Amino acid sequence: MPRLLVLLALAVLACRRPTKEIGPAPEPHRSVEPKPEPAFVVSRVQCVYGGTAPAFFVWFDVEARVPLHKLRGLGLSIAGGDAAFADAVERRVGYGVLALRTRVRTDAGVGDVGVVPPAIAAGDRLQLELFGPLNLSLFGPGATYPTEERPFRAELEAEGIGPVTIEGTCAVGPAG
Repeated sequence: MPRLLVLLALAVLACRRPTKEIGPAPEPHRSVEPKPEPAFVVSRVQCVYGGTAPAFFVWFDVEARVPLHKLRGLGLSIAGGDAAFADAVERRVGYGVLALRTRVRTDAGVGDVGVVPPAIAAGDRLQLELFGPLNLSLFGPGATYPTEERPFRAELEAEGIGPVTIEGTCAVGPAG
């Protein structure tokens, strides 16, 4: 019987809960500030390089969430053979410049180009194209045409907003 009492006492002690919680202290509650809504949303990104005088064409849709003023393209970089990104715009005097323009296009990519309006109202949607002469040195010495798909990064900005980066893969298109 004393043995039973000892076992019963041990069982009672084993089932007792500690009066203090054991474990790490809870972190104090930190308020999380909501992320601001982006000034514009980019969708349907597509990039092709090609043409008679090789150029790049980055097509995308923009939906303005706030009024945008002076939306422009800052640049385009393409991954080189060593995977490092380099300027994709050929920068010879008199050869051409980087242009951001409107592009009403079909799914095949063809369509009319126009000037990006200086002011875009919140809620407006535009089809745009970043266009410029292609720096063929990214495809090796003496390259006369792009030879393979490569990752790209394009940068846009509007007055007081940006830069905003668009990323994707640029495909080889037909020669002109």
